[in-house]
Amino acid sequence: MDTILQNSLSKYYDELGELDMFLSKMLKQVNEDQKNLSSQFPALCEPMIDSLVENKKRLEKLKTRISQINLKTEQLKQRTKSISNSTLSTRKSNLEDKGDNTDFSAINPKPTSPVSRT
Repeated sequence: MDTILQNSLSKYYDELGELDMFLSKMLKQVNEDQKNLSSQFPALCEPMIDSLVENKKRLEKLKTRISQINLKTEQLKQRTKSISNSTLSTRKSNLEDKGDNTDFSAINPKPTSPVSRT
């Protein structure tokens, strides 16, 4: 279950990154279009320039929101990892308390020291 959640968060995070790159390209294009239009057709294109400026503001807000979501997603990934480790530790402890002698060294290896037999 934890792995499924982590995979979903990773996929979501990747998709947000792609969207962020797309919006960056769009913002750059809007800036270029605004410069070109204002220099070529200053009086005729005033409404279009206003529209581009408004779209630019919207794109900047979207980029800011995506950055916030990326931060929250990263925090969720860390929290999920922490919860997963805690759950594993609790399960291990519960099994050990029941006398289960399952070897967990492959999951969470610990340094071993020689055991003296007396």
